[in-house]
Amino acid sequence: MMGPKGVGKTHLSTALGIHDIERGYQVSFISMDRLICVLKSREYISKSKTRYNRIIKSDLIIIYDVMYMAYEPQDAHLFFQFIYEMYDKAAFILTSNKGP
Repeated sequence: MMGPKGVGKTHLSTALGIHDIERGYQVSFISMDRLICVLKSREYISKSKTRYNRIIKSDLIIIYDVMYMAYEPQDAHLFFQFIYEMYDKAAFILTSNKGP
């Protein structure tokens, strides 16, 4: 979902996530910044590893504020590797107020 700030992207994605939870699906909701932090530290910090394991078991992964800020090339690589690994395992909702 892309659109300007304040049009309800996060609200709508949260509603879809709650809808799935009510039907028994596992849903993760995380900001892009936090996801990058989890991906970078999952092998060193047990809290990040626990969060990562919870995310990869999800049926729906909602990532908000994608492209909110510029990312280092290695961070972008981690993100796209994560998407590639999860592509057939989970549905995604990405929200952004910036174009690709």
